[in-house]
Amino acid sequence: MEMAILLIEQIIELFIMLLCGLFLVKTNLLKERDSQTLSTLLLYIAAPCAIINAFAVEMNQETLIGLGISFLGAIIVHIILIPASHMISKIFHFNEIEEATLVYSNSGNLIIPLVTSILGSEWVLYTSGYMMVQTFLIWTHGKSLICNKKNELKEYFYECRSCFYFNRFSYLCFPNSFTKSC
Repeated sequence: MEMAILLIEQIIELFIMLLCGLFLVKTNLLKERDSQTLSTLLLYIAAPCAIINAFAVEMNQETLIGLGISFLGAIIVHIILIPASHMISKIFHFNEIEEATLVYSNSGNLIIPLVTSILGSEWVLYTSGYMMVQTFLIWTHGKSLICNKKNELKEYFYECRSCFYFNRFSYLCFPNSFTKSC
């Protein structure tokens, strides 16, 4: 019951943000084109900060095992979801966007606040494991699905969050290889 209440609270918060945005546009304080700027700020500043914070944990065997389970769970979920969504899309004649939305959730905006509220901020690391797998797949499989073309793997590494994930994961696994000379 507590989780349902927290989920409702998060959904209400998202609707409040949506209504604030609508109000700002309707009163001409923001223009529709400003959404691109806000999205860019979220993508390149807020999201990386959340990722860095999630990986700022003590490195031990239990943490690595938990992160490994998170990765494995995410891989298994997507191994099931990708073919299932393709099959469902064929049956119901979904377009590419609809098929992609069956696979790729908005795992950051709802899950991170829920995990933080229920389990504490130290558990956000494990949601980051899922988000790492999902980010990789969105920028490879998802992009090729929506654009109807094959993407090269190198395109994924140009995406900003990938660099932060790799950096924090490397630091978590190899903390002694990074110097504190800065």
